[in-house]
Amino acid sequence: MKISYKSRLKLIEKNNEKLVYKIKKNNKDNLYNYLRIKDFDNILLPIEVTKEYEIYKYIDEKNIPVEDKAIELVNILSLLHTKTTTFQEINQEKVDEQYQTIKKEISYLKNYYLDLQDYIEIKEFMSPAEYYLMINISKFHKALNYAEKKLDFWYQEKKQQIEERIVQLHNNITIDHFLIDDKPYLINWDKSKKDIVIYDFLNFYKNEYMNLEMSSLFEQYQAKYKYSSEELLLLQTLIAIPDKITFKKSNLANLIDAKKVINYIEKTNLFLSKYYKKNQGSHS
Repeated sequence: MKISYKSRLKLIEKNNEKLVYKIKKNNKDNLYNYLRIKDFDNILLPIEVTKEYEIYKYIDEKNIPVEDKAIELVNILSLLHTKTTTFQEINQEKVDEQYQTIKKEISYLKNYYLDLQDYIEIKEFMSPAEYYLMINISKFHKALNYAEKKLDFWYQEKKQQIEERIVQLHNNITIDHFLIDDKPYLINWDKSKKDIVIYDFLNFYKNEYMNLEMSSLFEQYQAKYKYSSEELLLLQTLIAIPDKITFKKSNLANLIDAKKVINYIEKTNLFLSKYYKKNQGSHS
């Protein structure tokens, strides 16, 4: 018997059979049954479940370009959403609470970056990360103003709705959680839940924006599962909000963090402008 490790998985090879042992985090029987009822079979079911582990057959993936794999991923994602779409009455109190929560986050970040800008500007000597932030600070202000504007548009539209679409979210979409063997499989369903559809593409974008050309992938996805106007507005809002930068590490680490967040803002601005120039609406 040969034992090896890949990421946080244990691989056991015995009698020419390779198995993957994944630590069990929750019981997924109800989820798997639901997906089977909905005729979504692009899931890799465990061959055995113990108290500690979920045991799967090892998938020796086909060698295909990551760009082609990503296209297949969004096709399967649209299929998951299509087959699990339901409608429910909107709870206006939840909408109000969601609006206030996002509004407070945007307001906090706007004030945070204004205060940070004031603090850095009075320093006699800036660190490399502080200088890099200062020459790009307007990008933060524009991104947050954009997010706030889209949030207000979303709230006005959402208040007029009486029902909303809900789907089964995978809720942890990455290229590594998608395998292609005899057929495509979405794996790692630990975070799956029912919610508004936009969150799957949102976390896919945040996980893979550095590695994939997301505009064309979003168009591919939208061709098969088109968002409503208010769904698009919420996606625009959430995707535009940048992370908070804190300068508490070494100069090099701070500079790397600053470049990462600024790169996210630049790529996201390009993503939004490329897609929405082709699909201009009343809130563009």
